[in-house]
Order: sequence, then C-alpha cells, then structure tokens
Amino acid sequence: MAVVKGAMVIAFDFDPRLYEDSVRWIQSECVAVDELHAAAGIARRDLDDALAAGVIPRPTYQLYDCGIASPVASLGVTGRLFGTYYGPAVVGWLRRASVYRARYGINRLPDRLREWVERDFREALLAQAESASQFGWSHLFEGGRLVPHAFDEATAKLWTEWLDGGWVVCLNEFSGYDVVSKDLELERIPALAAAMKGQSGGGDDLVEAMLRFDRIVRPFAPFERPMSSRRRVIDLVALERGIAWPGVVGDETPAEVRLGSIEREDRLRCV
Repeated sequence: MAVVKGAMVIAFDFDPRLYEDSVRWIQSECVAVDELHAAAGIARRDLDDALAAGVIPRPTYQLYDCGIASPVASLGVTGRLFGTYYGPAVVGWLRRASVYRARYGINRLPDRLREWVERDFREALLAQAESASQFGWSHLFEGGRLVPHAFDEATAKLWTEWLDGGWVVCLNEFSGYDVVSKDLELERIPALAAAMKGQSGGGDDLVEAMLRFDRIVRPFAPFERPMSSRRRVIDLVALERGIAWPGVVGDETPAEVRLGSIEREDRLRCV
C-alpha cells in the first residue's frame, strides 16, 4: 500500500531542473550509505550483518549523472552511479536491528524483526479499528474484527514492501501506527473533502486529518511529488478547498503536464 505496488515503477522523462532540485533535496534530507551506520549510532559491523541478513530495505535513492532511481519512481537513470542514499526511516530500523542482533543473534534477526512488524501492525490496527475498518483497511475487517487470513496476507505484503523500499520513500518513521495512519488518512481526507462539496474552506475534521497525514508522510523528492500521495491529499486538497498550508502557495508544479509523460513499467528503465 505504499506509493508503489509490487515492482511497478513510474518513469519520468529526464528534466534538468527537476533533476537538480531533486539531487539537492536528496543530499540534504537523506543519509548517504557511507554515513548510515554513524547516523544510526551503530557499528559498521552491525550494518554489514544486517545487509547480509537481508533485512535492510533497498536504497531509497540512487543518483546517476543523468538520472535518479527510487523504489517508486525514476527520472532518466543514465550515466555513472555516484550516490546512494537512504530515508530517515531506515535509521530507526537499523537501531532496532542492532539491538535485536545483540539480543537474539544474527541467525534469528530476520524472524525477530518480522515478528515485531506483525505485532506492531496488529496493535495499530486494533487501536484504530473504528476508523481503520472504514478507511484504508476495511478489507481486513469484518464486523469490526480483524479477519485472520486477510491480516496474515497484509502482513506478508507489508514486510515485502518495506524491504522493497517503497515505505521508506513515504514515511518519516516506520511503525505499525504510521503505516496504518498513512493509508487510513489517505482515504479519509478525500471523503471528508467530498462531503464538504459546495462549501468554502476546510472543516476541523478535514484539517486535523491533513495534519496527521502531514506529520507522518515524507515531502518526497521534487521529481516524485507530482505523483505522490502527499500531492493528492495535501497539496491539491489545500488548493481546492482554499486552506492555507505551509509550502502550498499555488500550483507551482505543472503536474498535469508531467503526469502526461508517465509510463508505467515493472522495472526501472533508462530514458
């Protein structure tokens, strides 16, 4: 349920301005792979062990001379690879992995991390069951209760999507609460906005839902922003409803033009 489903990637034609803006943003807001262990406060050995155990998500951004690749989108992607970066959600994940490695051993690390994901996801769904059963996660509930087989499938999918890197692009932190809240508000915000059709401004419920989403979800790199969940339920809703919102001062990104050049594929391509 991240921006990308499975291996689908949205490929944008190369745009020099978007490329330069995105590279600056990535280098400022993400962590270079060589600095990742230091950012997490762990030994390089722990990082190497986690990588070898297959419990670290794919790189969030890979920078090329003429392109950028993320798990959810690509912009060009040609030339020499000169930088690999990770989103901040990986930093907290690495700290957990380091603690679990010391506590349970490297051989049990993948299972212990997956067990935590399952447990935290379940607790978050149950804690927000009233809202989650209506928005974002209704397919996991029946009569207000979690459906076991549906939950098991969703957990397996979440684990795969996390390691594929899509959730790192989306979230400031990775936890059951953030995952559940992101998709919950992604459906609730449009519903609240639609219920106010014909009215001006935004009601308290709509604004509070937008604020919850705003806290949880990343700004996205400039080249990803036009197709992002943030654009759909923050930028566009704020503009359409006339809600004053930090950083949203007008439709400065020609999204409709850029989205017209999107091609959907099952793998990255060089354009």
